[in-house]
Amino acid sequence: MLGADFCAAHFVWATDDDLDVFADSGSVAATCPGSNLRLCAGIARVRDLMARGGRQAFGTDNISFSDDD
Repeated sequence: MLGADFCAAHFVWATDDDLDVFADSGSVAATCPGSNLRLCAGIARVRDLMARGGRQAFGTDNISFSDDD
């Protein structure tokens, strides 16, 4: 299932093994920092993934940092 045409949203709770497999597959991790912080879902390990040669993207997931839209 993983490959260059696969994109995983959020990707917050990845283990070291997950990061290794994901980076080796060429898949993209799309992190939505605003959503993750607003919902207290955690902080993605962006630097760890990129240090392994993994691909990273950022999104908004339609959740703002405040209650004003």
